[in-house]
Amino acid sequence: MREEWILYRDDSLLVVHKPCGVPSQRYDVDVADDLPSRLTAYLEAEGGRVPSLGVHQRLDQDTSGLVVYSLSPEASASLGRAFEAREVEKEYLVGVVGGAVKEGFIEDHLAPDREGGMAVVAPGVSAAKLARSHVRVLERRGDRSLLAVRIETGRRHQIRVQLAHRGSPVAGDTAYGGAAAPRLMLHATRLTLPHPRDGRRLVVDDPEPPEFRRWLEGRDGLPPTAEIGHALCQAAERRHALGTARDAEPATTAFRWINGAADGWPELMLDVFLDHLVLHLHSEQAEAVHEALLAQLEAAGWAGAYVKHHPKKASGLSEAERAALAPLEPAFGQPAPSPLVVHEDGVPFEVSLGGALGVGLFLDQRANRARVREAAKGRRMLNLFAHTCSFSSSAALGGASETLSVDASRAALERGRANYRHAGLALDGHRFLEEDAFVFLGRLARRRERFDLVVVDPPTYSTTRARRWKSGEGWVELSRSCFEICAPSACVLATTNDTRLTLARFRRHLHEGARQAGRELSQMKDLPPPRDFPTAPGQAQTAKSVWLRLAD
Repeated sequence: MREEWILYRDDSLLVVHKPCGVPSQRYDVDVADDLPSRLTAYLEAEGGRVPSLGVHQRLDQDTSGLVVYSLSPEASASLGRAFEAREVEKEYLVGVVGGAVKEGFIEDHLAPDREGGMAVVAPGVSAAKLARSHVRVLERRGDRSLLAVRIETGRRHQIRVQLAHRGSPVAGDTAYGGAAAPRLMLHATRLTLPHPRDGRRLVVDDPEPPEFRRWLEGRDGLPPTAEIGHALCQAAERRHALGTARDAEPATTAFRWINGAADGWPELMLDVFLDHLVLHLHSEQAEAVHEALLAQLEAAGWAGAYVKHHPKKASGLSEAERAALAPLEPAFGQPAPSPLVVHEDGVPFEVSLGGALGVGLFLDQRANRARVREAAKGRRMLNLFAHTCSFSSSAALGGASETLSVDASRAALERGRANYRHAGLALDGHRFLEEDAFVFLGRLARRRERFDLVVVDPPTYSTTRARRWKSGEGWVELSRSCFEICAPSACVLATTNDTRLTLARFRRHLHEGARQAGRELSQMKDLPPPRDFPTAPGQAQTAKSVWLRLAD
């Protein structure tokens, strides 16, 4: 919570700016990153008695703008009556693409649909509620328009559904057919209400976010230098819970700060490792802006930052060219210890920040590692394509009776052994095998060896002496081989970063693999990515993970 978010305050009311990405209510009892929790903590830090916050409205997580809270029982009752009597006016700034937007009053009946959203329905439909809005066109640039929409009613997804119904869905609103945009282009810009104490008319404005202007003018790339600070803060607010977890017990000290286009930074990623940063650049545009970004990060007091220049094609590069892509020394600040030990929920992992495009830990697997740890007690665990064995050490900490980590890289497995040592784990009962995972699966099947927990996380492409692997339909054979060495009731975590492979196709390949193996699945559950790896509006999810359980 930042002081500048408070746009109006007295003894009765608080009106605050909610950034895009900050939830209006708590979804996880263990994570206090919602706006009321952060506001309460801010007021507690001021000292004195903390008032009871009266919650009277909510905004969707990806909508920004004004939210009002009452600060006393009397103000809460008065404000509640004003909302009930529709004496509170709420106006939104909305970006839409295409469509013949018509100005004026619009009225519909809305009801929940089968997909978990809302839909325009006939007045007599069960659960239908009346929605009334007033639309004005503020500005047009080509096929893009900025609208002012004032709502009389406060139905769920009201503006989004009403505009989509008229052929002009909100840009960035993939749930209702909106065009691709850097974010959901919806901002609560004006709030007008009778003051609870004396009834005077109170008007509070929240200015147009700078990304709305850039979007309207068609400047869809990376933030300009003048807006880098604002864009960094926006991404940081989405990571509030992770940022504060650095000082929590147990601690999490490694996470993603900027996740490309999903945070308004196409082809640019920024990762936090304790007090150091790693910047990943995937395009010429990202290369062009990174010096200005580094200057701001250095001024903010970070200990140091490493830069990784990711080529379109890494094959055929000389050793000197590879070294230039990932310098050993930081771009600014002091070198990080090598190796550096970071934590996820208190679990230690070893990373090396300089000298290679990878650091030894895939941050997008944090939630999956936690799931494996929770499921591992008493199980024999097989980790295929184990890399530095982060899944294996997580399983061992969770009480796995045995772990077997298989990878073709001896150096990666040595890092895996180090992860066990950092976690205080003895290596007895835990094996590390330098082997082609595809060849080894065939041997396991012939030996009739069985496992209760299998993690399979292959690269998208792989060439070994034994075979050439390509993701996609190759998952049918790979998953079949995994299911063949599973014990009854075994669990399997299958995960891929293949951008061409949709989640639906991935699930079909896994299901076909189980059919060919003659195994029945009792569970097939899609696992969402961690909060710091959001998907950009209009883009497909990059990482896909499925949790499977076999029948007895």
